[in-house]
Amino acid sequence: RARAPAMGGNGSQGPDADLPFWWWALFWSGWATCLGVMAVLSTATLAALAIRTLKACSGRPVVAFFHPNSNGGGGGERVLWLAVKAVDDDLRRRRSPARVVIYSGDSDVGQDALLAKAKSRFGIDLSGSSVEMVFFSTRWLLDPGLYPALTMLGQSLGGMLCTAECVVRCPPTVFVDTMGAPFGYPVAALLSGATVACYTHYPVITPEMTRVVAEGRAAHNNRHAAASPVRTWLKLAYYRVFAAAYARCGAFCDVVMANSSWTAGHLSELWGGAIRRSDDSGAEGGAAAGAARLPLTGLASAWDALFGTDDLASADIQVVFPPCNSEAMAMLPLRPARRALPAKAQRLPWVVSVGQFRPEKDHSLQLRAFAEAARGLACKPWAGEMRLVLVGGARNAQDQRRVDALKAEAKALGIADRVQWRINAPFEGPGSLCEALELGAAGLHCMWNEHFGIAVVESQAAGCVPVAHDSGGPRLDIVVPTADGRRTGCRARSPAGFGQALAAVLCASQEGTAAYLPLEEDGAEGPSPLLRPGATEPGSGSIPRPEELDFCAMQVGGRAAAMRFADVKFERDFLRALRSVTSQLVPPYSARPKAD
Repeated sequence: RARAPAMGGNGSQGPDADLPFWWWALFWSGWATCLGVMAVLSTATLAALAIRTLKACSGRPVVAFFHPNSNGGGGGERVLWLAVKAVDDDLRRRRSPARVVIYSGDSDVGQDALLAKAKSRFGIDLSGSSVEMVFFSTRWLLDPGLYPALTMLGQSLGGMLCTAECVVRCPPTVFVDTMGAPFGYPVAALLSGATVACYTHYPVITPEMTRVVAEGRAAHNNRHAAASPVRTWLKLAYYRVFAAAYARCGAFCDVVMANSSWTAGHLSELWGGAIRRSDDSGAEGGAAAGAARLPLTGLASAWDALFGTDDLASADIQVVFPPCNSEAMAMLPLRPARRALPAKAQRLPWVVSVGQFRPEKDHSLQLRAFAEAARGLACKPWAGEMRLVLVGGARNAQDQRRVDALKAEAKALGIADRVQWRINAPFEGPGSLCEALELGAAGLHCMWNEHFGIAVVESQAAGCVPVAHDSGGPRLDIVVPTADGRRTGCRARSPAGFGQALAAVLCASQEGTAAYLPLEEDGAEGPSPLLRPGATEPGSGSIPRPEELDFCAMQVGGRAAAMRFADVKFERDFLRALRSVTSQLVPPYSARPKAD
């Protein structure tokens, strides 16, 4: 329709008067959003300036370890306490004024009780150290039970808020994450200008998770998505966006450590960056890796991490194996003297499994593998003494229901009278973990894609020959031949493969040696890694030659291999990885000239 010419002044209407209502709604909504974003950014900038001013006025640099659940008793907490002790001792030895603190959510426990538990549970004495606990109150945001949907996203946002509270309470100079909260890295870097280091036990998301969803396979965490194409598409999009955000958070790390080759491989795929091991370039390999990128601080680092177009992970990924207390397990005798054994027998024909009763540990596969081995060895005179000893923790009622279901499965397989259940067993004494590993001949570990496998290392060190899943850490780092070619255990994938390996190890433990011919597993890529040089791959057209397993030789080889994961090795590698960032905390007068 025709419109009257616009008139200026004295209240006449202009051309904007004809704009529809929805346009004005969008206009003012956009303005409100922009003002809100500007307010948030302004508040964050002022907070960052205040925190950095507070840090500058404090005078002493701070090395802060982020580990909300520091009261736990698992492998992650062993990493925390050993790393804290190593860094504190190193800084004091080099006469650094830096403080070492731990961000913990266990305010109800207290510092004295936490340090006492570190000594009683792990034998790590920090009573003479200067370590301080900084308690924060938002740890409940990390509870996965709060997020029935989009759990990873909810926990990640919760981790950002937890990190923000920690940084406000005690601004760090170096922020070290030993728990696995990557979305807190940009918070620590932007709010306090801290140098960020991380020790990653397990990637938050892996390419396998995306592939499982894309292929529509049902897993314990995506059954509902697999049942619907629309849900599959939505979850796949969620995973891909989350993986991209995860990669961007990794760009804030100046030092990246992974607990295994498997974890390092996934981080390299997600974050980019080269993988380095502590022995890649001699004694100084880790230091060179850490020095490959000098840490950036302030706005330059933030801009580079947020908007850089180069490789996201400009820091190398350094493999630092976790401490497995190999020294203590190696004190157990290879042939127990307190039990009467036949002349040729080295151990009781026991198969020992160590691991919490969680779905991913696949205890069902362990039961089926033992049943296979029991059927194959039924003619042996010692077959009646065969036992499957399951040592593990049941954390709650759900775990106990899982144990009850496993007991029913053992009964259905006809092996109920041969299975011992050592639930929440003590570390030492009768019915303990150490007793089982001292007496048992084979250690069984069936978890697929275990990121490392401390239980497998414990079996090796104790002289209990491991039979582990041919994937993850056991395949790449643990159950591998020694430098001189000695076998350290066996690997398998299927119930039949596990059963055959168990039968061979048990026979060797009772008779000294046994023939072993690994099965060709379904889906195996390339030659079977179970075969030693000289053997022939099944299905290749030639008649394969069985390998002669020597039980005593496997015990000695496994114990020697387990020493690669000793506590002292972890401390040395961890300090070497951090040297590029801790060196700036040491005053010049502490330097010593090198000897000629």
